[in-house]
Amino acid sequence: MENTIVRPIKEEDYVYINKWWKDATGKNPPPRRLLPENGLHGLIVCKNDNPVACTYLYLTNSKMGYCDYMIGDPEYKEKDRFNLILELMQSAIMTAKNLGYEDFWFLTKEEGLVKKCRELNVEVSEEKYHLVLPLRAKKAHCEGTHLLEKTNTQNEEK
Repeated sequence: MENTIVRPIKEEDYVYINKWWKDATGKNPPPRRLLPENGLHGLIVCKNDNPVACTYLYLTNSKMGYCDYMIGDPEYKEKDRFNLILELMQSAIMTAKNLGYEDFWFLTKEEGLVKKCRELNVEVSEEKYHLVLPLRAKKAHCEGTHLLEKTNTQNEEK
C-alpha cells in the first residue's frame, strides 16, 4: 500500500494507543506489565505517518505464538481501514514466521474483522472461547474456591 508502513511500537505511540482504548472501549488500556516487553513488542500500522491500528505479539518458548489486544483508531473511517488492519496482521505473521514460529493466530471478538477474514477464506475457528481468569478475580472471591486451592496445591508440589 502506498504511504503505508508497519513498524514496531515505540514508547511515543502510547499517546495514540491509550486514547484509542479509552475512545473505542470506554475502558482503560491493558496494563503495560501484561503486554509483551512492557508494551513494546507489538506492531503498529501507519498511513501517511498517522498511526491507524496496532497489535501485540506474544511469542512463547515453543514454536507457537499469537497476537492479542489489537486496537485501532476509532476516528479512522476511511474505506481502506480493513486493508490496513490486514497489512498489520500479515506483518505480524511474517515476523513470527521469520522467527521460526510454526503456529500463530490472532485473538479477537470483533465480529466485523472475523466476517471479513472469512470472506477472504482465512480460516476462523467456529468455537467460542471462554477465558478462565482465576488470578483476575478479587482476592476475597478467590480464597476458598476449588480452582485456586487446586492451583496452589499443584504449585506447592512442584
